[in-house]
Amino acid sequence: IAFKNKLQVCFSARNSGTLSCLRHCETCRYYQDTYYPRLQFIHQFDTPAAVVKDLYFWAGNLEMAKLCEVDEIGLVGMGVEQVVHPRSLECVISGAKKKALGDSDIPTEGIIYIKNRQYEQLKLRLSVYLLKEPQGSFLVLAEPESNGHTRSRF
Repeated sequence: IAFKNKLQVCFSARNSGTLSCLRHCETCRYYQDTYYPRLQFIHQFDTPAAVVKDLYFWAGNLEMAKLCEVDEIGLVGMGVEQVVHPRSLECVISGAKKKALGDSDIPTEGIIYIKNRQYEQLKLRLSVYLLKEPQGSFLVLAEPESNGHTRSRF
């Protein structure tokens, strides 16, 4: 379906309900041959790190998977809306669009909230850097804010 609809990135359709992929993206041979060689650097970071493009996780290390409360192989292809708390989602989407369009006024560091089973929302300090390859992708480094967990008031 991804190729029939000329989607260059097959996992962008994974959660749409129309793609009948039976495995995780990270175990897919197409992903391993096409994307993984350019993204494997992500596993060198000791802190939570991910490559994000078009609001999808293209790669993530074990620490980022733990922070997002998913299996490491389940992180690839996941939309950021599944991780980012609604409180921060509009800001994340807007910032990603502006950064992708080259807006230099968007800060490279900031605070967002992600969904968390224990506290409902977890406060993170993010550092975001534009990557040259894959074009339009971002390296995202995350660090939980000390005492940054809160119970949602919504």
